[in-house]
Amino acid sequence: MRTKYLKYFCLAACLAAPIASASDDGDDARFATQQLREGKILPLSEILSRVEHVTGGNVLEVEAEHEDHGLVYEVYFLDPNGQRHEIYVDAATGEILKQKLDDNSDARSRD
Repeated sequence: MRTKYLKYFCLAACLAAPIASASDDGDDARFATQQLREGKILPLSEILSRVEHVTGGNVLEVEAEHEDHGLVYEVYFLDPNGQRHEIYVDAATGEILKQKLDDNSDARSRD
């Protein structure tokens, strides 16, 4: 149990900087940081807590994307069979918008 929380702490710490500075174009990162500071979106730790029943705590990666309707967290995780999935979570409400098998999961596993 303690390891699970340590994993979330490390994940949150590692992800805090990328959301602030390491986006392909930087726009999504700046937008996410601004929205978080203004209290318009939930912090990543809250999002991960809300989706743990789906991910089982096996989160691999999280990306913040600015979509037409607002900011969305894309959460990538492994299921018990080792398949990579992604869920799209509304950053403002924590609502799961979509869940699917990651299209690139086969390509990544062969690399």
